[in-house]
Amino acid sequence: MRRVKLKKQYWVLLGVAILALSLGSGYYFFSKKAGQDEHGHGEEGHDDHDDEGGALTDGLVKKLDIPIAKAKGGEIDNYILLFGKVGLHPEKSLHLHPKYSGVVRDVYKSVGETVKTGDVLARVESNFGVQTYNLTSTINGTILERRIAAGQSVNEDLEAFTIADMAHVQITLVAYARDLGKLKAGDKLILSGSGNNVPTTIFYISPLLDSKTGTANVLVNLTNEGTLWRPGQFVIGRIPSGKKPVAAKLPIALLDTQESKTATVYVRIGTEYVPRMVSLGSYDEEFAEVTSGLSPGEKYLNSKARDVEALTSEREHDEEEGHSVD
Repeated sequence: MRRVKLKKQYWVLLGVAILALSLGSGYYFFSKKAGQDEHGHGEEGHDDHDDEGGALTDGLVKKLDIPIAKAKGGEIDNYILLFGKVGLHPEKSLHLHPKYSGVVRDVYKSVGETVKTGDVLARVESNFGVQTYNLTSTINGTILERRIAAGQSVNEDLEAFTIADMAHVQITLVAYARDLGKLKAGDKLILSGSGNNVPTTIFYISPLLDSKTGTANVLVNLTNEGTLWRPGQFVIGRIPSGKKPVAAKLPIALLDTQESKTATVYVRIGTEYVPRMVSLGSYDEEFAEVTSGLSPGEKYLNSKARDVEALTSEREHDEEEGHSVD
Protein backbone atom coordinates (compact mmCIF):
# COMPACT_ATOMS: atom_id res chain seq x y z
CA MET A 1 0.00 0.00 0.00
CA ARG A 2 2.85 2.39 0.89
CA ARG A 3 4.58 1.54 -2.42
CA VAL A 4 1.46 2.43 -4.41
CA LYS A 5 1.18 5.73 -2.56
CA LEU A 6 4.82 6.61 -3.30
CA LYS A 7 4.33 5.68 -6.93
CA LYS A 8 1.39 8.06 -7.20
CA GLN A 9 3.41 10.84 -5.58
CA TYR A 10 6.22 10.19 -8.08
CA TRP A 11 3.94 10.57 -11.08
CA VAL A 12 2.35 13.73 -9.63
CA LEU A 13 5.77 15.33 -9.07
CA LEU A 14 6.90 14.34 -12.57
CA GLY A 15 3.78 15.93 -14.10
CA VAL A 16 4.33 19.15 -12.15
CA ALA A 17 7.95 19.28 -13.34
CA ILE A 18 6.96 18.81 -16.99
CA LEU A 19 4.27 21.48 -16.68
CA ALA A 20 6.71 23.94 -15.13
CA LEU A 21 9.27 23.26 -17.84
CA SER A 22 6.66 23.84 -20.58
CA LEU A 23 5.47 27.08 -19.04
CA GLY A 24 9.02 28.30 -18.66
CA SER A 25 9.86 27.58 -22.29
CA GLY A 26 6.69 29.32 -23.45
CA TYR A 27 7.45 32.35 -21.33
CA TYR A 28 10.98 32.57 -22.77
CA PHE A 29 9.71 32.25 -26.36
CA PHE A 30 6.98 34.89 -26.03
CA SER A 31 9.21 37.22 -24.01
CA LYS A 32 11.84 37.09 -26.76
CA LYS A 33 9.19 37.60 -29.44
CA ALA A 34 7.73 40.56 -27.55
CA GLY A 35 11.17 42.06 -27.21
CA GLN A 36 11.74 41.79 -30.94
CA ASP A 37 8.37 43.37 -31.75
CA GLU A 38 8.96 46.19 -29.30
CA HIS A 39 12.16 47.19 -31.11
CA GLY A 40 10.79 46.50 -34.58
CA HIS A 41 13.03 43.50 -35.29
CA GLY A 42 15.19 40.96 -33.60
CA GLU A 43 18.89 40.78 -34.31
CA GLU A 44 18.26 39.32 -37.74
CA GLY A 45 15.54 41.90 -38.53
CA HIS A 46 17.91 44.74 -37.61
CA ASP A 47 20.36 43.57 -40.25
CA ASP A 48 17.57 43.48 -42.84
CA HIS A 49 16.54 47.01 -41.91
CA ASP A 50 20.06 48.30 -42.43
CA ASP A 51 20.25 46.64 -45.85
CA GLU A 52 16.89 47.93 -47.01
CA GLY A 53 17.26 51.42 -45.55
CA GLY A 54 20.47 52.19 -47.43
CA ALA A 55 21.56 54.67 -44.74
CA LEU A 56 25.04 56.20 -44.99
CA THR A 57 26.98 57.25 -41.89
CA ASP A 58 28.71 60.61 -41.64
CA GLY A 59 32.05 58.83 -41.79
CA LEU A 60 31.19 56.96 -44.99
CA VAL A 61 29.92 60.14 -46.66
CA LYS A 62 33.21 61.83 -45.81
CA LYS A 63 35.28 58.91 -47.12
CA LEU A 64 33.31 58.83 -50.37
CA ASP A 65 33.69 62.62 -50.68
CA ILE A 66 29.98 63.15 -51.40
CA PRO A 67 29.04 66.87 -51.33
CA ILE A 68 26.61 68.03 -48.65
CA ALA A 69 24.10 70.88 -48.91
CA LYS A 70 21.52 72.49 -46.66
CA ALA A 71 17.95 72.98 -47.84
CA LYS A 72 16.82 76.57 -48.09
CA GLY A 73 14.11 78.63 -49.70
CA GLY A 74 14.20 81.55 -52.07
CA GLU A 75 12.73 82.32 -55.47
CA ILE A 76 12.46 80.40 -58.70
CA ASP A 77 11.37 81.60 -62.11
CA ASN A 78 7.64 81.22 -62.56
CA TYR A 79 6.27 79.87 -65.86
CA ILE A 80 3.06 79.62 -67.83
CA LEU A 81 2.85 75.96 -68.80
CA LEU A 82 1.52 74.97 -72.23
CA PHE A 83 1.02 71.30 -73.04
CA GLY A 84 0.98 69.88 -76.54
CA LYS A 85 2.30 67.50 -79.14
CA VAL A 86 4.83 67.37 -81.97
CA GLY A 87 3.43 67.23 -85.50
CA LEU A 88 4.63 67.34 -89.09
CA HIS A 89 5.43 70.79 -90.43
CA PRO A 90 2.57 71.58 -92.87
CA GLU A 91 4.90 73.27 -95.37
CA LYS A 92 7.45 70.46 -95.15
CA SER A 93 5.12 67.48 -95.49
CA LEU A 94 2.95 65.94 -98.20
CA HIS A 95 -0.15 63.73 -98.05
CA LEU A 96 -0.30 62.31 -101.57
CA HIS A 97 -3.62 61.05 -102.96
CA PRO A 98 -4.45 59.47 -106.37
CA LYS A 99 -5.77 61.98 -108.91
CA TYR A 100 -8.49 59.57 -110.12
CA SER A 101 -9.82 56.19 -109.08
CA GLY A 102 -8.13 53.26 -110.76
CA VAL A 103 -5.75 50.33 -110.34
CA VAL A 104 -2.13 50.61 -109.18
CA ARG A 105 0.16 49.16 -111.87
CA ASP A 106 3.60 49.87 -110.37
CA VAL A 107 5.03 51.15 -107.07
CA TYR A 108 8.60 52.45 -107.20
CA LYS A 109 9.24 53.73 -103.69
CA SER A 110 8.78 52.37 -100.17
CA VAL A 111 8.78 53.50 -96.53
CA GLY A 112 12.06 54.96 -95.34
CA GLU A 113 13.33 55.98 -98.78
CA THR A 114 14.42 59.55 -99.43
CA VAL A 115 12.74 61.29 -102.34
CA LYS A 116 13.15 64.57 -104.18
CA THR A 117 10.74 66.91 -105.86
CA GLY A 118 9.65 65.33 -109.16
CA ASP A 119 10.39 61.70 -108.19
CA VAL A 120 7.76 59.25 -109.49
CA LEU A 121 6.47 57.09 -106.63
CA ALA A 122 3.84 54.97 -108.38
CA ARG A 123 1.88 54.49 -111.64
CA VAL A 124 -1.93 54.20 -111.66
CA GLU A 125 -4.24 53.10 -114.50
CA SER A 126 -7.34 55.29 -114.46
CA ASN A 127 -10.86 53.86 -114.58
CA PHE A 128 -11.77 56.66 -116.99
CA GLY A 129 -10.39 55.19 -120.20
CA VAL A 130 -7.27 53.13 -120.62
CA GLN A 131 -4.73 55.71 -119.55
CA THR A 132 -2.16 55.88 -116.77
CA TYR A 133 -0.82 58.68 -114.63
CA ASN A 134 2.03 59.02 -112.15
CA LEU A 135 1.99 59.82 -108.45
CA THR A 136 4.83 62.32 -108.08
CA SER A 137 6.43 63.89 -105.00
CA THR A 138 6.29 67.67 -104.83
CA ILE A 139 8.74 68.01 -101.91
CA ASN A 140 12.09 66.70 -100.72
CA GLY A 141 11.75 64.34 -97.77
CA THR A 142 11.39 60.81 -96.46
CA ILE A 143 8.49 58.44 -97.09
CA LEU A 144 6.91 57.88 -93.67
CA GLU A 145 3.92 55.81 -94.79
CA ARG A 146 2.86 53.91 -97.91
CA ARG A 147 -0.66 52.54 -98.28
CA ILE A 148 -0.73 51.15 -101.82
CA ALA A 149 0.56 48.05 -103.61
CA ALA A 150 0.60 46.90 -107.24
CA GLY A 151 -2.79 45.57 -108.33
CA GLN A 152 -4.70 47.48 -105.66
CA SER A 153 -7.84 49.42 -106.53
CA VAL A 154 -7.64 53.01 -105.28
CA ASN A 155 -9.71 56.18 -105.23
CA GLU A 156 -9.16 59.85 -104.55
CA ASP A 157 -9.83 59.48 -100.79
CA LEU A 158 -6.89 57.15 -100.18
CA GLU A 159 -3.72 58.73 -98.79
CA ALA A 160 -1.24 56.72 -100.84
CA PHE A 161 1.97 58.23 -99.40
CA THR A 162 2.94 60.42 -96.47
CA ILE A 163 6.21 62.27 -97.06
CA ALA A 164 7.95 64.73 -94.78
CA ASP A 165 11.16 66.64 -94.33
CA MET A 166 11.90 65.61 -90.74
CA ALA A 167 14.46 68.38 -90.32
CA HIS A 168 11.46 70.61 -89.55
CA VAL A 169 8.47 69.98 -87.25
CA GLN A 170 5.60 72.04 -85.91
CA ILE A 171 4.55 71.91 -82.25
CA THR A 172 0.90 72.51 -81.36
CA LEU A 173 0.50 73.68 -77.76
CA VAL A 174 -2.76 74.63 -76.05
CA ALA A 175 -3.22 77.73 -73.89
CA TYR A 176 -6.13 78.42 -71.54
CA ALA A 177 -8.15 81.59 -72.04
CA ARG A 178 -6.86 83.01 -68.72
CA ASP A 179 -3.30 82.94 -70.08
CA LEU A 180 -3.89 84.19 -73.62
CA GLY A 181 -3.64 87.87 -72.60
CA LYS A 182 -0.09 87.19 -71.36
CA LEU A 183 1.06 85.61 -74.64
CA LYS A 184 1.97 86.97 -78.06
CA ALA A 185 3.74 85.78 -81.19
CA GLY A 186 7.48 86.07 -80.78
CA ASP A 187 7.47 85.31 -77.04
CA LYS A 188 10.36 83.13 -75.93
CA LEU A 189 9.68 79.75 -74.38
CA ILE A 190 11.52 76.59 -73.35
CA LEU A 191 10.29 73.41 -74.98
CA SER A 192 10.76 70.18 -72.99
CA GLY A 193 10.13 66.56 -73.89
CA SER A 194 11.83 63.17 -73.50
CA GLY A 195 14.77 64.74 -71.70
CA ASN A 196 15.33 67.41 -74.36
CA ASN A 197 15.10 71.13 -73.57
CA VAL A 198 15.44 73.81 -76.23
CA PRO A 199 14.75 77.55 -76.29
CA THR A 200 12.46 78.70 -79.09
CA THR A 201 9.69 81.24 -79.84
CA ILE A 202 5.95 81.29 -80.44
CA PHE A 203 5.16 81.43 -84.16
CA TYR A 204 1.37 81.90 -84.07
CA ILE A 205 -1.53 82.07 -81.59
CA SER A 206 -4.94 81.12 -82.91
CA PRO A 207 -7.75 83.63 -82.26
CA LEU A 208 -10.22 80.73 -82.09
CA LEU A 209 -11.21 79.11 -78.79
CA ASP A 210 -12.26 75.48 -78.52
CA SER A 211 -15.86 75.62 -77.26
CA LYS A 212 -15.41 72.48 -75.14
CA THR A 213 -12.02 73.10 -73.53
CA GLY A 214 -11.78 76.89 -73.63
CA THR A 215 -8.27 76.67 -75.09
CA ALA A 216 -6.54 78.10 -78.15
CA ASN A 217 -3.75 76.57 -80.20
CA VAL A 218 -0.25 78.02 -79.95
CA LEU A 219 2.10 77.02 -82.78
CA VAL A 220 5.87 76.67 -82.61
CA ASN A 221 8.06 75.89 -85.63
CA LEU A 222 11.18 73.98 -84.72
CA THR A 223 14.33 72.94 -86.54
CA ASN A 224 14.68 69.25 -85.81
CA GLU A 225 18.40 68.51 -85.89
CA GLY A 226 19.18 64.87 -85.20
CA THR A 227 15.45 64.04 -85.28
CA LEU A 228 15.15 64.69 -81.53
CA TRP A 229 11.49 65.59 -81.88
CA ARG A 230 9.12 62.97 -83.28
CA PRO A 231 5.53 63.49 -84.46
CA GLY A 232 3.12 62.29 -81.78
CA GLN A 233 5.55 63.06 -78.94
CA PHE A 234 4.07 64.95 -75.97
CA VAL A 235 5.86 68.16 -74.94
CA ILE A 236 5.64 71.02 -72.45
CA GLY A 237 6.23 74.67 -73.31
CA ARG A 238 7.34 76.95 -70.46
CA ILE A 239 7.07 80.72 -70.79
CA PRO A 240 8.76 82.88 -68.10
CA SER A 241 6.25 84.81 -66.00
CA GLY A 242 7.93 86.55 -63.05
CA LYS A 243 9.30 84.99 -59.84
CA LYS A 244 7.77 82.55 -57.36
CA PRO A 245 8.78 82.37 -53.65
CA VAL A 246 9.38 78.81 -52.37
CA ALA A 247 10.05 77.45 -48.88
CA ALA A 248 12.66 74.95 -50.11
CA LYS A 249 14.24 74.07 -53.43
CA LEU A 250 16.55 71.46 -54.95
CA PRO A 251 19.09 71.81 -57.77
CA ILE A 252 17.64 70.22 -60.90
CA ALA A 253 20.98 68.43 -61.28
CA LEU A 254 19.60 65.98 -58.67
CA LEU A 255 16.62 65.07 -60.89
CA ASP A 256 16.57 62.38 -63.55
CA THR A 257 14.50 64.63 -65.85
CA GLN A 258 12.93 68.07 -65.56
CA GLU A 259 9.52 66.39 -65.89
CA SER A 260 10.11 64.59 -62.56
CA LYS A 261 7.52 65.21 -59.86
CA THR A 262 9.41 63.25 -57.21
CA ALA A 263 13.06 62.65 -56.36
CA THR A 264 14.94 60.44 -53.92
CA VAL A 265 17.24 62.49 -51.71
CA TYR A 266 19.58 61.32 -48.95
CA VAL A 267 18.58 63.46 -45.93
CA ARG A 268 20.56 63.64 -42.68
CA ILE A 269 18.81 62.09 -39.68
CA GLY A 270 20.96 61.93 -36.56
CA THR A 271 24.39 60.77 -37.70
CA GLU A 272 23.19 59.13 -40.94
CA TYR A 273 21.92 60.12 -44.36
CA VAL A 274 18.73 58.22 -45.18
CA PRO A 275 17.00 58.06 -48.61
CA ARG A 276 13.71 59.94 -48.62
CA MET A 277 11.13 60.57 -51.33
CA VAL A 278 10.69 64.29 -51.97
CA SER A 279 7.72 65.80 -53.85
CA LEU A 280 8.38 68.56 -56.37
CA GLY A 281 6.32 71.39 -57.79
CA SER A 282 7.41 74.15 -60.15
CA TYR A 283 10.92 74.36 -61.53
CA ASP A 284 13.12 76.66 -63.57
CA GLU A 285 16.46 76.21 -65.32
CA GLU A 286 18.36 75.72 -62.05
CA PHE A 287 16.04 74.67 -59.24
CA ALA A 288 12.90 72.64 -58.49
CA GLU A 289 10.40 73.65 -55.82
CA VAL A 290 10.09 71.17 -52.93
CA THR A 291 6.46 70.78 -51.86
CA SER A 292 7.03 68.06 -49.23
CA GLY A 293 9.72 65.74 -47.88
CA LEU A 294 12.47 68.30 -47.21
CA SER A 295 12.37 71.26 -44.82
CA PRO A 296 14.55 74.37 -44.74
CA GLY A 297 17.70 73.76 -42.72
CA GLU A 298 17.84 70.00 -43.30
CA LYS A 299 21.11 68.69 -44.68
CA TYR A 300 21.13 66.41 -47.71
CA LEU A 301 23.61 64.80 -50.09
CA ASN A 302 24.03 67.08 -53.09
CA SER A 303 24.28 64.20 -55.55
CA LYS A 304 21.81 62.05 -57.48
CA ALA A 305 20.56 59.07 -55.46
CA ARG A 306 21.64 56.63 -58.17
CA ASP A 307 25.16 58.12 -58.14
CA VAL A 308 25.32 57.74 -54.36
CA GLU A 309 24.18 54.12 -54.64
CA ALA A 310 26.78 53.48 -57.34
CA LEU A 311 29.54 54.83 -55.07
CA THR A 312 28.47 52.71 -52.11
CA SER A 313 28.14 49.60 -54.29
CA GLU A 314 31.63 50.16 -55.70
CA ARG A 315 33.02 50.52 -52.18
CA GLU A 316 31.32 47.32 -51.01
CA HIS A 317 32.71 45.48 -54.04
CA ASP A 318 36.23 46.73 -53.32
CA GLU A 319 35.94 45.66 -49.70
CA GLU A 320 34.80 42.18 -50.76
CA GLU A 321 37.77 41.96 -53.11
CA GLY A 322 40.08 42.96 -50.26
CA HIS A 323 41.00 46.37 -51.65
CA SER A 324 41.35 49.36 -49.38
CA VAL A 325 39.36 52.52 -50.06
CA ASP A 326 40.90 55.80 -48.92
